[in-house]
Amino acid sequence: MTIPAIDFGFITCAELKDLDPDDQLLFKALENKGYKCQAFVWDDLNVEWQSMKVAIIRSTWDYHLKFGAFLEWIDLVSSKTTLVNHQDLIRWNIDKHYLHDLSKSGWPIVPTTYLEQGQTINILSLLKDQGWSDIVVKPTVGIGTSGVKRINNSRIALGEGQQHIEKLLKTGDVMVQPYYSSVEYYGERNLVFIDGNYSHCVRKTAFQTLAVAGEAGETIAQADDAELLLAQKIIQKIKPQPFYARVDLVRDHTNQPCLMELELTEPNLFFAFHPPAIEKCAARLIQLLKRSYPAVPVS
Repeated sequence: MTIPAIDFGFITCAELKDLDPDDQLLFKALENKGYKCQAFVWDDLNVEWQSMKVAIIRSTWDYHLKFGAFLEWIDLVSSKTTLVNHQDLIRWNIDKHYLHDLSKSGWPIVPTTYLEQGQTINILSLLKDQGWSDIVVKPTVGIGTSGVKRINNSRIALGEGQQHIEKLLKTGDVMVQPYYSSVEYYGERNLVFIDGNYSHCVRKTAFQTLAVAGEAGETIAQADDAELLLAQKIIQKIKPQPFYARVDLVRDHTNQPCLMELELTEPNLFFAFHPPAIEKCAARLIQLLKRSYPAVPVS
């Protein structure tokens, strides 16, 4: 058997071919331990995916623009090497209909109404039917704030919101959720898990734009008992166990934590805010590598 030359391939997009600064921290930690690492652009047709022992999806932040190609890429790479996270998790998590699956378990999840591509919808009727006066609209396949819009029941907002929904429905499914004002003062809580274990928590302000960690209003935070318990129950439910995960929680109108999103595909893990997580993640990746290549020494 030919042993792959690269220990860890960090998978990114063309815009960030040298990786996001936060991912560079993990990259350097593994290199400092003697492991060979290299960054690869996911849709570079010249990459030989069998050349790496483990492929770690990190900043593939344009997959929503090339969704079909990304799904094909997942199948290709997972047939050539070990993909992190597991391809089944990514296929399930990449479309936010997964929230409907999780809601069946009875956990508190931000109420979500789904609209199908091509569907005709009247936004005022939607608000009345759901009893909502302030909503957030987003595509079911998307990252960051791409396609995300907050809409209240003012005349101007309703007009703009109607146009926005109609535009989104031309190209894909859409999800509608109530807007929780707690994100303005309490913030969104992002709980990071590594190899099934809780690592750290970051507070994020409302409507964060796609940016490198530390440049979009994030701060380190302490998850309270209710938040941590909910996040742990969700992670324990997911099979196969994700190597990395981020559980994004918000407070509802009764101040109870509820799941807004479960990030298993390419979440920012905010290593810069909690340096111990870098070593922890590196150590768990090395364990994963050794399970597949137990006799291969560090180069």
